[in-house]
Amino acid sequence: MILLVRCQTEGNCNYVYTDEEGRFPGVDSPEMFLQWCLDIVDKCRDILMKHQPENFNEEADFETIIRQIDGMEVLSHLAYRIQSEP
Repeated sequence: MILLVRCQTEGNCNYVYTDEEGRFPGVDSPEMFLQWCLDIVDKCRDILMKHQPENFNEEADFETIIRQIDGMEVLSHLAYRIQSEP
């Protein structure tokens, strides 16, 4: 989250696109960053959906994790919006 605030207030997101450490493979634009994030979200959802809960505790865990994944998707779009602003 600090990264997003810094990108919005200081406008310096270019290091994401010149990532020499390989943290953002294949990312060279805000659009690619969004797609990279959404691919991770989809992968997390796919993994979670393969493991249906079998009892009350697992159901609670499942609901918590699905909310976290939904939050990841929302944050991905927010990050894209911040990066795309002039």
